[in-house]
Amino acid sequence: MDSFLPYFLVVSTLCAYALIEWMRYYRPLPPSPLFATVVAIVAVLYSAYKVNKMRPKIHALKLGRDGEKFVGQTLEELRTAGAIVLHDITSNGFNVDHVVISFKGIFVIETKTRSKPKGRDTKIVYDGEKLLIDGWTLPPDPLKQVQANTDWIRDLLMESTGKSFPVKPVLLFPGWYVDPVGTHAHDRVWVLTTKALPAFIDHEKTILSLEDVKMATCHLSRYIRSLR
Repeated sequence: MDSFLPYFLVVSTLCAYALIEWMRYYRPLPPSPLFATVVAIVAVLYSAYKVNKMRPKIHALKLGRDGEKFVGQTLEELRTAGAIVLHDITSNGFNVDHVVISFKGIFVIETKTRSKPKGRDTKIVYDGEKLLIDGWTLPPDPLKQVQANTDWIRDLLMESTGKSFPVKPVLLFPGWYVDPVGTHAHDRVWVLTTKALPAFIDHEKTILSLEDVKMATCHLSRYIRSLR
């Protein structure tokens, strides 16, 4: 809206000005509607061009909003089951979308929303090393991104608590079908559709005590509060 509103206001103002000039046409005062109309037409064409260029960005924002909505519903399901969910943990030049802390471990979650090509079935193929969407790789590499975020969370907890916590990187693709190739595809990074996350966590062994969960939650929460 911040990008769209200036063009809308300019067009509305100039069109109103042109309308006023045409109304003055029927009054004794010398009218000058032609100049105002030309200016308004130029403004309409320019604004239409700029708004049309913004359409891909608007589409991406809507896609991201809908993807985060689906992820939020899944994370709320985990919270209901007793997990702690933290959002948007920032550092210098990057942010971690979500962190889930539970008795099953700590999970660093990165959400990737992508629109699907129309008219044909597409899927994500992941073999533990490479991730292909409809046969193509994603720039920048989301696997490296989520692994870097995971390392940062692990190091942050280690520095803060003096304890090494098990932290698992997770990539979520809302609305996509993920085809894991090989039995060890998810050894390093979980690449999942959003709905699969609760089942994957539920199948993990209990590895953290209540004290560990409270400690990790306390230190990450304190770090988040320090940024405000």
